[in-house]
Amino acid sequence: MNKWLRIAHEWLLPRHCLLCLGPAQSINLCKGCRAALPRLENPCEGCATPLVIGQRCARCLKRPPPFYQVRIPYLYADPLAGLIQALKYRHRLAAAAVLGSLLAEYLETHGFAAPQCIVPVPLHPERQRQRGFNQSLEIARALSARLAVPIAAEFARRNRATAAQASLQSARERRQNVRGAFSVNEKNSGSVRHVAIIDDVVTTGATVIALAGTLRSAGVKHIELWSIARARDP
Repeated sequence: MNKWLRIAHEWLLPRHCLLCLGPAQSINLCKGCRAALPRLENPCEGCATPLVIGQRCARCLKRPPPFYQVRIPYLYADPLAGLIQALKYRHRLAAAAVLGSLLAEYLETHGFAAPQCIVPVPLHPERQRQRGFNQSLEIARALSARLAVPIAAEFARRNRATAAQASLQSARERRQNVRGAFSVNEKNSGSVRHVAIIDDVVTTGATVIALAGTLRSAGVKHIELWSIARARDP
């Protein structure tokens, strides 16, 4: 659909909420569904685990993660979880624009220093062929358009087809699953110092920590983690 057809389509057919199908605001969510999104309260500064008190969880105090800053606005719970699942498993790419816009709004409201680039968590080529797209990259597109930060989709790659993290029960299994799974393209090594990793959902953080470790080994000094939702540890 070219630019003018898209404009005509949006003008003739009013926006609808992707969650309840009612009349929507500019990012395809209605006012009620936006208000129902489960906000993440008092997150750990290191991993975004919800805390009752304090600024860092015991795990991050013992072993600080490799992130300068973690930005995650929501809990992985309904109705947001349904939106993320619609993107990942039902190929509703319109949901990626909503999720990216929500994350961009959060960053703009809470202040951020623009990184040199956004690095979506890469999928192995086999997994991407099966799914047809990389959900982190699709979310990053909307984020990049709004924040004017370039996407570096080829900065890092996944070297092997790891098991889906959601299929693994323990944090230890998840860490082992992604150990050594990533590498950085040699042409990018040493040229970038500040990046934001983008993932759709963070659970134990094993995947993004493994990717961050690879980026740091390649010379990236300042690594942030941006995600739309934090799930509770399995």
